Amino acid sequence: MEKLKLRNILIVDDTPENIDILVDILSDFNKTVAIDGENALETIFENELPDLILMDVMMPKMDGFEVCRYLRLHQKTKDIPVIFLTAKTNEEDIIQAFESGGQDYVAKPFYPSELLARVNTQLLLKERRDKLREINATLEYKVKERTQDLIVAKDRAEESDRLKSEFLALMSHEIRTPLNAICGFSKVIAESVDDPDLLSYSNLIQNQNDLLLKLIDDMIDFAKIESNSLELVRENFDLNALILDIYGEFLPDITEGVEFTPLISDDTFNVYSDKLRIKQVFGNLLSNAIKFTKKGTISFGIETTEDRGIRLFVKDTGLGISIENQKLIFERFRKVDTFSQGTGLGLSIANNIVELTTGDTLHLESEIDVGSHFYFTIPNPKNLNKEYITQCVDSNEKVEILE
Repeated sequence: MEKLKLRNILIVDDTPENIDILVDILSDFNKTVAIDGENALETIFENELPDLILMDVMMPKMDGFEVCRYLRLHQKTKDIPVIFLTAKTNEEDIIQAFESGGQDYVAKPFYPSELLARVNTQLLLKERRDKLREINATLEYKVKERTQDLIVAKDRAEESDRLKSEFLALMSHEIRTPLNAICGFSKVIAESVDDPDLLSYSNLIQNQNDLLLKLIDDMIDFAKIESNSLELVRENFDLNALILDIYGEFLPDITEGVEFTPLISDDTFNVYSDKLRIKQVFGNLLSNAIKFTKKGTISFGIETTEDRGIRLFVKDTGLGISIENQKLIFERFRKVDTFSQGTGLGLSIANNIVELTTGDTLHLESEIDVGSHFYFTIPNPKNLNKEYITQCVDSNEKVEILE
């Protein structure tokens, strides 16, 4: 048996002879005596709590079962182990002993060695429970302390991220001013002379300036998305007209061997959304399609779905994207290859814009050497429900329902 430190035991018995016997048997422990149930409660609540109670059952005023039930009702005493000493050994009394909150019982008459073994067992169990509670309390404190540290660290990280995004947006905006001047004056110089070389240099500056401005625009949009400050300007506009407008802008970039096709609807679709942001999504998707399609077809435009929704899409027969890259392609700073120019933000920004403007996400179906199909859906104004209209009214946005 593991050696225990000196423990305090309360002996509760109304028979002096029994008390004398128990005091003698428990000579290695500190002992306190109570002569009945009421005296026991006074002793327990007015003095240092005992580590264990040896409780007679048959006593005047309050029997041992009543005393034990009372102790179990109080936070201060509910965990003190109680061993009943009783001559009542029928099944009903044994069950009552445990139901009242006792940990063990010893039948009278008993062997001193048996009593000591049961006492030591209960004291050892109590010591282990006390240690476990102490460990749990320490762990709980450490968890609360660590949680608080994590909250502070999270707040600092969010503030740092907000400041970073604001700085990035500010710097990106400031960079645009000198770039516009460089590009503008290079065109003025080239147009004022007849030297074809200077005109070629001017075109080169113009192309690189457009690329750099695109990178800066991506950085600004990325910063706004990260700081939840990307503003949407919703308006009613004709999707068919937008598709034809985009077609005219990208047609000069199409190389020989590539068929470029806009697909519009026979119906008139006046939708309510952010026209420039929808156009930006198409621009990002078409730029990638043109970059990775050297021959074949590129199509984009409008499809109607089975549930009469409006699907906007860009489809190509280019290089395609592997399954592994499809899982990563919409993440920030991810690129299909390492040799093309860009920040890897285009598809991430496009996906965020789709989520903000339509509530959908940017979907992708692709196969290597077959091509890619990007698409997302936008609410059909002919199918708008009352909930959507209410949202627009609550947000003070104008919505037009077409018959």
